[in-house]
Amino acid sequence: MDESNYYRIDELENAVDYLETTLIYLKDTEHPHRFKWLMISLHGALYGFGVLAIKGTDPTATVYKSLNRSMKKHEIETVYKITKEKYEYMGIDYTEDDLKKVALRENGQLEGIWSILERTQMKEYMNKEFERSNTLILTDKQESAISKMIDYRNQFMHFIPMAMGFMGDYEKEIVNPVLEVIEFLALESGNILYYQNSENKVEQIFEEINTLKSQ
Repeated sequence: MDESNYYRIDELENAVDYLETTLIYLKDTEHPHRFKWLMISLHGALYGFGVLAIKGTDPTATVYKSLNRSMKKHEIETVYKITKEKYEYMGIDYTEDDLKKVALRENGQLEGIWSILERTQMKEYMNKEFERSNTLILTDKQESAISKMIDYRNQFMHFIPMAMGFMGDYEKEIVNPVLEVIEFLALESGNILYYQNSENKVEQIFEEINTLKSQ
């Protein structure tokens, strides 16, 4: 295989990449579209680390919508049929529960960002994997910042013909409070399984971010 034409990424790398992109645009104060990319990268990092914090060992029970909520009845029946045929073709024994979980992983949709964040504030999702797990507690300021960030991100991602802008100090009003939540989920929740040196990388990114915030 030609490695130059091969791209690989997983959910942890994806979250870290969004966080690293946030740092890039925090440093680049002169970039004309800095605000846009901060909103997009913050959203990706928050969503990514939120999913990682609650997914546990069975993400079908924590981060996916049920197929009943995301697909029509005939679509679900087709998905189950295809999944069942895969098992039978490979000669693998399965239960109905196995069938549902595989079908959900391959065809389901992730919960929305607000649903993910709501679950990071619930002990039944955050405190079942490790003794060191901590549950998120959002302040009013953080919740307001997240709401604004999501709204701006959605406008940028689904841009319609218009002119838009932001008046005020968006770093203090939006960026910094959202980063506080991301830092908690990434480094203080105790729920994320890191591999290799990925946790050290996240710690280093936040060291740089917090240095910038203090300047």
